[in-house]
Amino acid sequence: PPWAEGAGITHPLVLAAQRAGISLKSSFLACRILQEGGQVSGVWGYDSRAGRFQCIQCGAVVMASGGGGAIYSRTSNPVHATGDGYAIAHRAGVALKDMEFVQFYPVGAALPQAPIRNIFPSAVEAGKLLNKNGEDILQKYNITERPACLRARDVLSRCLSQEVAAGLDIDGAILLDVRGATEEKWLEGVEDSGRAEVERRSAMERLYHLSQRPLPVLPLAHFFCGG
Repeated sequence: PPWAEGAGITHPLVLAAQRAGISLKSSFLACRILQEGGQVSGVWGYDSRAGRFQCIQCGAVVMASGGGGAIYSRTSNPVHATGDGYAIAHRAGVALKDMEFVQFYPVGAALPQAPIRNIFPSAVEAGKLLNKNGEDILQKYNITERPACLRARDVLSRCLSQEVAAGLDIDGAILLDVRGATEEKWLEGVEDSGRAEVERRSAMERLYHLSQRPLPVLPLAHFFCGG
C-alpha cells in the first residue's frame, strides 16, 4: 500500500536472508539474552505458534530490533515497535547511547477516528499549514527548504509543536488545507513521479477527503537515532 514505504527495504532483506539459508522465526518473541561466564549462550523467548517459551542456543546475538516509536501516542512506526530490543540489550549489560535523539516526521494526520498516517510531502507543498489565526506556518517561521517535510522535518516538527503550545491550535492540531490546489502545486513536492504519486494522492483522498476539507495534523515519532 502507498504508506508501506519501508517494505521496499524489508522485503528484499527477507528474500536475501532466505537465499542465504537463514532460518526465520516470525512467531518468536525474544525476551532475554542468556549468558554464561559473561558470554552469550542463547536467547529465551515465547513462540506464539508453538504456544510455549523456548530457548534458542547460540554463541552470539546481533540486535536489529528496530526503534521504539510505539511508546509515543502518535507514531509512524508499527504497533510492535515498543523498544523491546533496547530493554533486552540493556538487561544483558549493553550500553545504550544517544537515546534522547528521536526524529519526528512533522505532518501526520490528527483526525479523530481516522488512521494516524504520515502525510506525503507533495500534499504539504500543494497546500498550506495554518494555525487558528490563519497564519501560514512555513511563511511564519521562514521555512524555505523544499520539500519541507523531508528537508526541514526537524524545524517544522518543532514549529508545529510550538504553535500548539502557544494556544494557536485548532482543537489541538494545525490544519493542512489543500483545497483548490493546482496540479502545478502538487508536483512541486513530488520527488518521484508516475503511478506511486497517483496512488499516494488517491489514498490520502480516500482516508481524509483532502479536496473537501482541511485536515488536522501534528508531528509523529518517526525514527530513533540512538541505540
